[in-house]
Amino acid sequence: MFFSVVIPTYNRQPILEKCLRAIEQQSLPANSPVEGYEVVIVDDGSTDGTVRWLEESAAEFPHVRLFEQDHKGPAIARNFGVREAKGDTIIFIDSDLVVLPDFLHHHGTALQKAYRDKGSDRVFTYGREVNTCNFDDPTTEP
Repeated sequence: MFFSVVIPTYNRQPILEKCLRAIEQQSLPANSPVEGYEVVIVDDGSTDGTVRWLEESAAEFPHVRLFEQDHKGPAIARNFGVREAKGDTIIFIDSDLVVLPDFLHHHGTALQKAYRDKGSDRVFTYGREVNTCNFDDPTTEP
């Protein structure tokens, strides 16, 4: 599996930075069904310097591909991201989501199991999440 992680964003630069730093720290063990991934960012007309920051930080985020559109909302941004995606599997996350290092591996493993159990690749997965306002150390929340 090659994942395209599609992330729409609008004026969320500080938390987007945490989101992207977390997704760049993905650990894919040798037995993982995930062969690789890209991160498709669709900036939805941000006015807070998000695009400039992403361009200036490109070397820190080798998986990121940036696209821009006028402000049309997250649904249209997601659809744009899907059209530009190169992966065989799409994962949607929002720009305020901070994932753990094994997120993609576990996602791939869950999809692989669902394919076997259902006999189809028409599945989706959900996982546990922590809702928090503690963006400095979100994994300390219950």
